[in-house]
Amino acid sequence: MIGRLRGLLLSKQPPALLVECHGVGYDVEAPMSTIYDLPELGREVVLLTHLAIKEDAHQLYGFLTEGERLLFRALLKTVSYTHL
Repeated sequence: MIGRLRGLLLSKQPPALLVECHGVGYDVEAPMSTIYDLPELGREVVLLTHLAIKEDAHQLYGFLTEGERLLFRALLKTVSYTHL
């Protein structure tokens, strides 16, 4: 699993971000709470991540704080339990 990204912030088009890490550009979705606190384009950013793997897609989500990531994961568990 991809747990953390550190690289240059190349694009911010909420909710999508593009972060370049060692020549690889990662498409990351982020909540507005993260997007509001991001540095300017071209600056280094560190994101805690959650990789969601589904039948039809792999989606990477990014967060500036562990609290945001934990809340996101708790919400995912709640949603999955309601679909049982």
